[in-house]
Amino acid sequence: MKDKEIEGWDYRAKPSSLSRRFEFSSYAQTRDFLDRLDQLSQQTGLYPHSTNFGTGYVNLTIDLDVDAEAYQAFAVQVGQLYRA
Repeated sequence: MKDKEIEGWDYRAKPSSLSRRFEFSSYAQTRDFLDRLDQLSQQTGLYPHSTNFGTGYVNLTIDLDVDAEAYQAFAVQVGQLYRA
């Protein structure tokens, strides 16, 4: 990945991290996304550093200080979950 730039994600240098807000029109869609995120995390062994959510949104922060390449790939996969 070039310079930690990943479509849809905001990069922060200190601490090195990616953050993104995902928006949904219903709680059912939010819950479905969270369930698929959980499945992806269990499959990859990678987890967001911070997750918070409400009825129609999910905010994620991914720490890049450890194994940045793997977590950048994880961010791409999370973005694909949102489009699915």
